[in-house]
Amino acid sequence: MSKLKNSRILLLVLSFFFVTSGYAQDLSETDYYEDEAHFGVRAQLDFNRSISESDLIQWGPGVSVGIAYYAPFGRMTYFNTGLLFSYNTFKLKGTGGTKYSPYHLNGHLSMPTLRLPMDLGVKFIDRKNLIVSVYTGPHLYFNFKLNADYERKRSQSVEQIKEEMSSSGMEIGWGLGAAVDFKRRWHLKFEGTVGLSHFGATHDLKIGHECDFRRAELSLGLGYNF
Repeated sequence: MSKLKNSRILLLVLSFFFVTSGYAQDLSETDYYEDEAHFGVRAQLDFNRSISESDLIQWGPGVSVGIAYYAPFGRMTYFNTGLLFSYNTFKLKGTGGTKYSPYHLNGHLSMPTLRLPMDLGVKFIDRKNLIVSVYTGPHLYFNFKLNADYERKRSQSVEQIKEEMSSSGMEIGWGLGAAVDFKRRWHLKFEGTVGLSHFGATHDLKIGHECDFRRAELSLGLGYNF
């Protein structure tokens, strides 16, 4: 069922991409500006949670910084990639254990990560001082480790738990976003990413069951193009 749902999401995103590509071509027949490949720097604020453990692993803030590479092809389309270092946190709050021995969890998880986006974009407006575009594509997350710091409260005891789970695990997500570039220099974007795979290190969390983590992320980013 999960694979079928992911396939439907992917099909919908690709259909949207090709439809808007044709529309953008007609929209920009005038005032066209020749675009060039370039590098840039990026910084963004991230908000993360788990889709599959949404009642336990909740929204938490994070930051990402790194470099980006932009390469136009065709008149209104482009490829965008980069390498970002991310430090993401997740709020850990909820009930674990069994029906006869429940406990309450309260704390947070943190995860340092390298991120590799690979997006295809379509420009709706392409002028010398303004570019407006949408983009979509796979995002790879290379996770270094998972840190957990939380309280486990039972009826008559409180246990403070700190764990560090090393992992070279990789996640795959699918991103969809919108971007605005001002004067070919300043870059602003809003982006959402949905995880397509699970991060295995969360299985080791002592929360009363095997944790099945799949990422959801919203990002607001600012950049400068060289």
